[in-house]
Amino acid sequence: MALQLAFDQYVHIVAQSLFNTGVDNTAASALRIPKFLAKREQVRIQRASRLATMSQEAALHQKHKGVWSMDYELTTPSSFSGTPQAPDIDVVLSTMFLKRSRSATTTILASPTPTTTGCSLGTPSAVSVGDIILIHIADNVWEARQVATKNVAAITWVCPLSSAPQDLSVEIYGGTQYSPVDVGDVPASPAFTAFNKIGTGGIQQCLIGAVPNKMDIELDANKLAMVSFAGDAKSFSSFFGESVAITGGLEEDEGINDTETTIFISAADAQKFSIYEVGRLQVICGTEQMAVTALKHVMPEDLWSLTVVRGINSTTPAAHAYTVSGEVVDPDLEVYWPTPSFGNDEEILGIVGKMKYNGGTVEFKSLKVSYDPKSAIDNSMWGTKTGVRHLYDKKREVKITVTGYLSTDTTSAIDGSTTALVNPDNVVATPANYILCQAGNEVGKVFAFIAPHVELVNDPQIDPPADGVTPVVLEFRAIRESTTDDGVEFVMAWL
Repeated sequence: MALQLAFDQYVHIVAQSLFNTGVDNTAASALRIPKFLAKREQVRIQRASRLATMSQEAALHQKHKGVWSMDYELTTPSSFSGTPQAPDIDVVLSTMFLKRSRSATTTILASPTPTTTGCSLGTPSAVSVGDIILIHIADNVWEARQVATKNVAAITWVCPLSSAPQDLSVEIYGGTQYSPVDVGDVPASPAFTAFNKIGTGGIQQCLIGAVPNKMDIELDANKLAMVSFAGDAKSFSSFFGESVAITGGLEEDEGINDTETTIFISAADAQKFSIYEVGRLQVICGTEQMAVTALKHVMPEDLWSLTVVRGINSTTPAAHAYTVSGEVVDPDLEVYWPTPSFGNDEEILGIVGKMKYNGGTVEFKSLKVSYDPKSAIDNSMWGTKTGVRHLYDKKREVKITVTGYLSTDTTSAIDGSTTALVNPDNVVATPANYILCQAGNEVGKVFAFIAPHVELVNDPQIDPPADGVTPVVLEFRAIRESTTDDGVEFVMAWL
C-alpha cells in the first residue's frame, strides 16, 4: 500500500545578485504561502517525416524555461517594530521593476492649525512629495494619504481627510513603499531563486532566475486581502528523491572499475531518469559523484545504459561492486532544508476605498489592480537552452477595476450628471482623477494603494438585479500625467 505524502509544504524565496546564478535558502527565507505552483515549459520541435513511413519521429528537445505562480495573503511585515520594515514579499517585489523607498515618522505642528487637506511637519525631511503617510484622525482611526505638495515644513495631501487631525502629539507614520521604476532604473534584484518542497522526502522543486511578469492585488471588504504573482524562470528542476541499482556490465556479478564511463541500470530505474532533463542529474556511489550525460536503451537486453563523467566535484573515481546502490540527485536541489523560521506577521483586514472622478468623491467595496511590467526572459541566444537575461523594453500597463453600487453620488463622480453616465468621453481633465484604497486601521498593520491619475477605459458595467441595490463595475487605466511629472502610475505602501 502506497503512503500518501502529507501536506507539508515549504516555500523558500531568496534574492539573487546575478540573473544566471542561483543561491541557497535559509531558515528565514521561508514564506507562508497558501498557493505555489511551478512547472517546466519545454519547446519541442518535431522531426520531419522521412520517405516510406507515415509515422511521426521523435521530437527534439530544444529550449525550456520555468513557469510559476503564487498567491500571498496580504500581511504585515513580520519584523515590524515601530519603524518602516519591508514586507515579507519584498524579494518578489524588488524583481518586478518596482523601486523601494521609505518615509519616516514625524510630528504635526500645532501652528498653523492642521486641516483636512494639509499640515506642517515637525521634521520636514521625513517625507517627500509622492510618499504615502498614515495620519491619526481620532481614537483608533488612521487614514492613509499621498503627499501632494511640500513647501518647507508645510505639506498637502491627495484626498481630504474625514476630519482634521485631533491629537497633535500622535505622530504621522511613514512606511515602506513601492512604485514603478523610471527610465534607466533597474530592479533592486535581477531575479530570485525559489525552492518548493512537498512532503518529507517527497517532491522538491527549484526555480533559478525567477522573475514576475504579473501582479494582481485584490482588496475586498468581504475577503482577505490578497496579492498574486506569476512569471517565468531561467530554469526549472523537479525531483522526487530516487535511488537506482547500478551494474558494471551485462554479465552477472560484473562490477564497475574506476575508469568505466558506461554503467547499466534496469528499465524500471531508467524511468526515474526519463521524466527529468538527463544532463542535469548526478549519481552518487559511496563517496564518488558522477555526472550523467546520456541515457540509452540497450538491445536486446531489457537494460538501459548511462554515460557518465567519473569523479566530479573533486571526488575520486572508485571501483564499485555489482548492483551497487546509487543515489540520483539534481545539484540545483541539493540544498539545505532548514526548519522554516516564520515571523509574527498578521493578516491585514478591512478596506476603506475612495475614488475621485470628475470632481466627485465616492466610496467603493472592492478594488483589483493588475500590474504588467511587460518584462520577459530573453531565451533567443544560440548555444543556450535557458534564458540569459531579464528584459523590460516595452510600455508597462496598470489596470484597475473598481466595484461599488449605483447611487446619485456615483453618477456624479463618473460623469457629472445622471444623463451622461455611459459616456466616458465627457470626463473633464481637471481636477485630477484618482483612486485611493486603504486596508487595515492600525499603525504597522496598514496597506495603502493610490493611483494618482486614472482614466475610464470602458463604459460602466451595470447589471440591475431583480431586487436589491445595483452594482456597478468601472474599469480604469492608471496613467502618468506627463513626461515631466514626478509621479508614477501607482504607489503602494506598508505603513
